[in-house]
Amino acid sequence: MRTITLLLACALVVSAQAHRTHAQTKKPVVHVIDGDSLQIGSEEIRLWGIDAPEYNQTCNDNQQAGRTSRAFLVFLIDNKVPTCRAKGRDRYGRPLMICLNHQGSDLSRLMVEAGWAWAYAQYSQDYVGYEHQAMRAKLGVHGMKCELPWLWRQQHGRGGAPVPPLKK
Repeated sequence: MRTITLLLACALVVSAQAHRTHAQTKKPVVHVIDGDSLQIGSEEIRLWGIDAPEYNQTCNDNQQAGRTSRAFLVFLIDNKVPTCRAKGRDRYGRPLMICLNHQGSDLSRLMVEAGWAWAYAQYSQDYVGYEHQAMRAKLGVHGMKCELPWLWRQQHGRGGAPVPPLKK
């Protein structure tokens, strides 16, 4: 009887340790809010140095710039948690971060380079050169004649309808 009790106690300890180890290695969930905002776990962050169309922002001919910008960021993240480094906080208190995707590429640079975000030159000059290249090539929003997001927000607010969760 004593042997059975000892074996059960050992099994419980091993099971508890395995459960604790699994819970510790579980990765946080990534949710893309729009083309420049992410939620990693419970923390909402803003990508450093860029401004993307708001989720519900449309451009000429009702082109869905905000939704397309978000979709491109979802593609870049590829359901993998990016590695982020803090640069400060925005006026809403969200952390401003430089985030790298699983391939080590700067997400802000990739968004601006592809034309799905503007360099937020008011706060950073880091991506201005990439924006000029995207503008010359009429990539993304630059081929749609979109209103700048900071001007769009003055009329419409920060976004509108809730953003659907990231599909796995």
